[in-house]
Amino acid sequence: MRKHSSKSDHQSEELLFGDFEDMSEDQFFEQFEKKDSRKSSKRKRDARRQIERYNEDRELARWINDYHLEA
Repeated sequence: MRKHSSKSDHQSEELLFGDFEDMSEDQFFEQFEKKDSRKSSKRKRDARRQIERYNEDRELARWINDYHLEA
């Protein structure tokens, strides 16, 4: 009878599940999508990040402008 909790089995489980711990939520769920949807998800995620950066830059520019107008 094979022993179920051998040291090597435990180490390989840690390696497998350790990868999931390092992933973001988007990356985790992306593993279960079809490859075509992965491309679409990546494009959507990249577009969302670009919009967020644009909004942050816009807010920073507004703050700098207000600061210089007050000075």
